[in-house]
Amino acid sequence: MRGLRLSVILPLAIAVVVGTIWGLWIRRNQELKSAASDATAEIHVLSYRGLLSSTLLKRFESETSIRVVLTEAETPEALWEKLESATPQTFDLVTLFSYQIPLAASLTRLQPLPLSKLKNLQSISPDFREIPVDRSFEAVVPVLWGISGLLTDTRKIAQPPETIQSALNSKAKLGLPNSTMELARLIGEGKDLKKSLNTFLESIVLAEDYLSPTSLLRSANPPSFLIISHGESAFGTPSEAHFKFQIPQEGGLFWTLSFALHQNARFEAEALRLLDFLLETDSSLDLVQSYRQASTNRTLEATDIDARLKPSYLRQVPLNRVIVWKDFSRAREIRALLDAKKN
Repeated sequence: MRGLRLSVILPLAIAVVVGTIWGLWIRRNQELKSAASDATAEIHVLSYRGLLSSTLLKRFESETSIRVVLTEAETPEALWEKLESATPQTFDLVTLFSYQIPLAASLTRLQPLPLSKLKNLQSISPDFREIPVDRSFEAVVPVLWGISGLLTDTRKIAQPPETIQSALNSKAKLGLPNSTMELARLIGEGKDLKKSLNTFLESIVLAEDYLSPTSLLRSANPPSFLIISHGESAFGTPSEAHFKFQIPQEGGLFWTLSFALHQNARFEAEALRLLDFLLETDSSLDLVQSYRQASTNRTLEATDIDARLKPSYLRQVPLNRVIVWKDFSRAREIRALLDAKKN
């Protein structure tokens, strides 16, 4: 009888032990999967103010269940400070202007992109597949682009000047976006920067908003000339028929706005899903509308947006009027001087 009891109890005990261990293993495995799911459901993006609209991000989060934690900056210099001071693993994706990329690459802030994982990569126009600062197309994916030009109020200046220097020499008021790159270009090199900047600021007016220099045209004393990117000129200005936009003879600054994978990105796969999402046609249209600039996405060629907002517009700009600027360090010096003047 005792042997019979043992033959019944022992298997039951073993079954209980095995069942308990199995249950604990399943529970632990579920906890690990849940933790992994929670960890991969959130990516951190460093970008410029207004580029990624809340509508766009909500649509991405709804489609993928990946949360986006967005950190925004007002100017290229402000964004660089966040990138430079960021602790390891703070950002997954970062947004950079083309003139910031060489410095970011030299400081190993970026890592090569696994381009084969971007199914929408082919939507980028061939015109932007080899941009000057990343000819191998390994570290960045350009989504927007622009070239600066001169917008003239023909009610004040009947014959628009062919050069920016002519506009300056006319003594008429010249407006400028709060762009250190434009200031660096117009001031020139090899000069006492502080003295030259102070002299130059006496003859121009800077827009307070880095992104919307056309706000100057709605001021009490609007300028006769305004330097803006060609894409913004497509969004209309007050009394648009009275304004003429042109790329000056001495050339306009060419730039691209790209996304890059941060060197310390924690969630590469999720970051690439967002980047691929941003290359979709509807997303590209959203970026154009939010940032008021031209797109690199060739699928927009078939839409009814202004021709200036399409990638093919680049082919209408003479190559001798395209200036690629790479010296971001000088721009940072100018921003420091501008901030010091405010204080």
